[in-house]
Amino acid sequence: MKLISFTQQEIFPTTALDIYSILLDSRKCTSFTGEPAIVSDKEGDSFSLFDNTLIGKNIVLERGELIIWSFRLNDAKWPETITTEAAIVLKNIDPISCKIELFLTAVPIAFEEQLKQLWNENIWEALRYYIER
Repeated sequence: MKLISFTQQEIFPTTALDIYSILLDSRKCTSFTGEPAIVSDKEGDSFSLFDNTLIGKNIVLERGELIIWSFRLNDAKWPETITTEAAIVLKNIDPISCKIELFLTAVPIAFEEQLKQLWNENIWEALRYYIER
């Protein structure tokens, strides 16, 4: 199976610590995605997003700066032996905005468009709406 990598960048009107806290708080994550989410701010803990559609584990957590997740889609076609890694790098641009860089590696090519859409629509757009309301 061919694996690919891709990156995405976003700017948000809030701090890096706020984004970090939202992504690792089950109540906030459930609220902004509109789907059940179980997340944690502890390295080694498992997580699930979108009512178990995306499942994984916290690999590295650096408060307000970095989240590294290993994950897979809970999809019958996703190869059992493949785990994708997401590195979410958070940087404050100024006191009221931050830049997010997402680096995804080991993505099965058959799931590239699905994952790009999931991150763009279900995470970044939903997170932006949650922050701006």
